[in-house]
Amino acid sequence: MRVCGGGELARLDIGDVNSGDGTITVRQTKFFKTRILPLPDSVMTELRAYIAARRQVGASQDPHSALFWHVQGRSRYTPEMITWLLTDVVRRAGLKPLQGQFGPRVHDLRHSMVVNRILEWYRLGINPQDRLPFLATYLGHRDINSTLVYITVTQDLLHLANERFRAVGAPCLNLERSKANPFPELMRAFFYEWLVEQRNASVNTVRSYRDTWRLFLRFVADRAKKKVAIISLADLTAAQVAAFLRHAEHDRGGTIGTRNCRLAAIRSFFSFVATKDPASIAQCVEILNIPIKRAPVSEPCYLDPPEVAAILAQPDQSTLEGMRDHALLSFLYNSGARIQEALDMCPEAIRFDSPSCVRLTGKGRKERICPLWPETVMLLKKLLERQPRAQDQRLFVNRYGEPLSASGVRFKLAAYVKAAAETMPSLQTKHVTPHSFRHATAVHLVSAGVDITVIRSWLGHVSLDTTNHYAKANVETKRKALEQVAAPVTTGHLSSWKHDTSLLAWLDTL
Repeated sequence: MRVCGGGELARLDIGDVNSGDGTITVRQTKFFKTRILPLPDSVMTELRAYIAARRQVGASQDPHSALFWHVQGRSRYTPEMITWLLTDVVRRAGLKPLQGQFGPRVHDLRHSMVVNRILEWYRLGINPQDRLPFLATYLGHRDINSTLVYITVTQDLLHLANERFRAVGAPCLNLERSKANPFPELMRAFFYEWLVEQRNASVNTVRSYRDTWRLFLRFVADRAKKKVAIISLADLTAAQVAAFLRHAEHDRGGTIGTRNCRLAAIRSFFSFVATKDPASIAQCVEILNIPIKRAPVSEPCYLDPPEVAAILAQPDQSTLEGMRDHALLSFLYNSGARIQEALDMCPEAIRFDSPSCVRLTGKGRKERICPLWPETVMLLKKLLERQPRAQDQRLFVNRYGEPLSASGVRFKLAAYVKAAAETMPSLQTKHVTPHSFRHATAVHLVSAGVDITVIRSWLGHVSLDTTNHYAKANVETKRKALEQVAAPVTTGHLSSWKHDTSLLAWLDTL
């Protein structure tokens, strides 16, 4: 309440206190302005206790009755009386002589609040100039100039301001510069301030960047024959980055896509460094100019309906593990979900009533709704009956009750594909992964005559180009399309351009 004057306190009504929001409304201040002030929990606790005591002595509970109520006069405290009471408290605290006008005034509480707030901003590294408009609003001032009058330059404030000035001005005097390595601080700021706070990157993105930098720093440390802890920004040259990318692709056996993901994580960091350390811009530009490597685009592997049926027939549904695997693979085929989307699914995301559907959270934390067949819903229900899970727990778990991992699914699927290949030889030439079911869903949606824009929404793609890479027409779809096209009619006449022998002779010389 230090921000209110005696007159403002006297005019407060009991209805101005909002216990739920922790705010108080100060009405009809200077220039007839009204403002709403958030109050600390400690102040709200005291106010609630006071209002309870006020109620016990029989004070009026009308919202328009005075908040600070005189029990003897049974009326509102006047501004003069509030000032006298607060001055008496200051005298009892030993801050003001028992007689005379010397010492702090009641209004100085507002000055103290402003100075202490400015000091706190300096200590937290916040620019007070950016926060002054908020402080002026809190105090009920018309403009910032009125707030500046309240700021008293104390010794602590001068000291903190001097430290800020020294960080900028001391290097101009050729004073001894700090020899601390700035690289660890830049790395910390990149992950915590840039990725997490400012970009709000997903957990998977942060972990991917973290793994890249683990590998890169160990690689540089081995080449430089030094410990990771003493690597500096100068050690991370464009030549080192290029060598690391070759190492990731050839020595570690990574794909070109993996190589490009590593480069993206490194480029993101040096793009951030360029804004924080202008002296390193030349080094950053060299690294940012390292190009993304083009990779051959292979035809996606998808499964034909008989192949899907052959794989789904392999899990032994009489066991809990087989029932789980059969339900998971059936769900992947029905929904076209990515493997991690399916493994992250909880029962609360499934609508079991008709029309059945599931809410999936995909890349970029985008949500989408996918319809489910009654057969798939029945499999999920049976799995939950045999292995109950809470609404917010993962549906697919291992024998220990822990969430199933993508690598575990790939291991189990490889065994099922190997067994299914004995009765379906075409599977022997295909590299089947959990993502193959997603491809199969897209191809079979095309075969069923579903529009490509619907397939894009079904699969959770942003661009139709991505969907077109998945939704390829199978041989049967192409055959049906060919049957609808009439055979070309030949007239037996040569085209007009074929009569010009000189043109044909010239073309032959090219």
